[in-house]
Amino acid sequence: MGFKNRILYSKPEGVDIDNLEAIKNPSRLLWYAKEHNITTVPLDLEALCKQLSIPIVYQTLAEVHGIKVAGILSSRAEGIDWTMYIQKKLDRRRQRFLIAHLLGHYFLYRDYHSIFLCDEAYYLCRRVTEKQQECWKATEFAAALLMPREELVKQIETVGNDPVELAEKFEVNTLAIRFQLERTGLWDKDYMLVENKSADNSEKG
Repeated sequence: MGFKNRILYSKPEGVDIDNLEAIKNPSRLLWYAKEHNITTVPLDLEALCKQLSIPIVYQTLAEVHGIKVAGILSSRAEGIDWTMYIQKKLDRRRQRFLIAHLLGHYFLYRDYHSIFLCDEAYYLCRRVTEKQQECWKATEFAAALLMPREELVKQIETVGNDPVELAEKFEVNTLAIRFQLERTGLWDKDYMLVENKSADNSEKG
């Protein structure tokens, strides 16, 4: 399969390994995880959050004003002592994406808010209002953190393009896999891998 321009995440120049202020994107967070000997495929989110001093609490979360709460990230005072609360009734792969999503909020927006609340209804929502842009950016952050394009390419070359197989490798669900394949340009609107489609057209020619 002819994938080109593969660049795996590497150490950013001049960045202190423990300077969390320098982490503003998933690539740097993955580098941080690797530097702390944390498995990245599939990403060990519990170990990563522990290293970041963000406890994860799995519990039953009550509805808030009719909203089914999937997860909460909150700080006790002025952006310090963050804790993550995850709806325990969700399936494990949904929980993993939610944790990554909340990490997106943490790294992108913790300087602006002291609490983030995720509604079950907006999981991988593709239509967002202006007020939901932060949530959308956190979703993109989560997808890139759990399924970086370079690793997707590597796994496709190894196990093929079956979304079920890829979901197993990254411990996410197939909806998340398809979302990230589309977002990274590895999957077109007809749900066919771009590289495979190009190869098929070449053979026909």
